[in-house]
Amino acid sequence: MIRSSSFSHYTLEQAVNDAARRLVAANVDQDTAAGVVLAIVEALGNVARHATKPTDPLRFDLRLDIDDDTILIEVVDYGPGFDLRPTMMPDPLAESGRGIPLMRRFCDSVEYRRGGQRNRLIMRKRYQPAIRAAS
Repeated sequence: MIRSSSFSHYTLEQAVNDAARRLVAANVDQDTAAGVVLAIVEALGNVARHATKPTDPLRFDLRLDIDDDTILIEVVDYGPGFDLRPTMMPDPLAESGRGIPLMRRFCDSVEYRRGGQRNRLIMRKRYQPAIRAAS
C-alpha cells in the first residue's frame, strides 16, 4: 500500500513537521525516520539557500511516498541547476557542504534530474516497519 503526501504551499518547517508525522504514522522505525527527516531538512535547506533569490518567495514541492518497504522523497525547486557529483563530508569546521553527503548517508539512493525549468531531487530509503509493543 502506498501512502503518498504532497507538501506544496507549505513553509519549510510545516513540510518537515508533516513529513516527520507521516513517517511515524506509517510505522517507520525511529532511526530510519530520523535519517529521512534529516535528508529532507538538508534538501529543503539547499532549496532555500541556492534555488531562490532572497527577494523572491520560496517555491518548492515535496512529495513523500511510503509503501511497505520503501520511502520515496522527491524535492522539486525552480532555481538554477546544481551538480550532484560525489562529494566527501567537509572539514568539521566548514560552514557548508554537508547537505549532499548527509543525504547520501541516510538514503539508499539520491538522484538529480533537471527539466522544464525545474530541478528534481529524488531520494529512496528501504526500511522495515517498526515493531509496535502490544498494549
